[in-house]
Amino acid sequence: MLIIRTYDSLLVVSRLLYNFKISMKISIIISYAALLLSHFGFTQNHIVVDSLTNEPIPYSSIKFLKSPKGFYANEKGVFSLNEKSKDSLQISCLGYITIFKSTISLKDTIILVPEAIKLNEIILNDYKRKKEVLGLKRKKIKFYTNSNLQIGLLIKPTKEYIGKYIDNIEVPINKKLSNKTKGNEDFKSVFKVNIYSNERGLPKHPILEKPIDIFVTNKSKDLINIDLSDSLIEFTEDGIFVCLEMVGELDKNGEVKNIKNHRPSFVFTDRPLKEFSSESFYKVKFNNEWKPMSIDTFHLKKEIFLAIGLTISSYD
Repeated sequence: MLIIRTYDSLLVVSRLLYNFKISMKISIIISYAALLLSHFGFTQNHIVVDSLTNEPIPYSSIKFLKSPKGFYANEKGVFSLNEKSKDSLQISCLGYITIFKSTISLKDTIILVPEAIKLNEIILNDYKRKKEVLGLKRKKIKFYTNSNLQIGLLIKPTKEYIGKYIDNIEVPINKKLSNKTKGNEDFKSVFKVNIYSNERGLPKHPILEKPIDIFVTNKSKDLINIDLSDSLIEFTEDGIFVCLEMVGELDKNGEVKNIKNHRPSFVFTDRPLKEFSSESFYKVKFNNEWKPMSIDTFHLKKEIFLAIGLTISSYD
């Protein structure tokens, strides 16, 4: 009986030592993993949504306040952030109020509120609708812009076009990265379009309910047509700002590629139109300050204008 009890005691001690070794190994592994995570950080997904519809906002821009650089959420409004990053973020999108959030207290779901849109009541008589096409002729195209800039064009109508409505905007594009490339390489990219009111010569209030995302591939036409007929945008004496933001080329997963130059580029001309006066503005991506596109800044011989066309309607 003594021998059996001694054997049982040894067996219990052996099992306790074995379990102790296993628990020590697990503890070491957990501690090592925690050390790695604390050193390298880990990523967490966040999603940007509309406050009214709760729908994702594609390609909203994310900028660290301590850095001049930024990046975009993907087509589903999702972006990843390294939890080791301790900074504040500027989160924005054309047509929404910009917000600022600390990375430490950043929630999984980020809500953007649309900017208030002030529209005058428009009553259209059920008379015959007349259309007229205005625009910069393609044969006058001469200049191309850097893809890292947002472009705005202030357009003011002459007297005969005040009070008419903008049905369509045509935006010519250049699908080549340079004059040396053929422009037929496969790619898919997206840029945003929004229309703003003019206040003291700068973009102010958005006129569209939300920006329009335009997708471009190597097979797209060189002239992009943007239908605005349902928006009833009146061509007022103060004019409007047409703003274009190149988000960038997309990979197979819909993520914006981290590359220097994106296709397509927007097209400029040095030939203004008689039907309206125009002035081009620019701002660097993830920057809030619009500046006139001056001759000195871009080392140009003469003033240039974003090359776009307009389809104007009137109701008699």
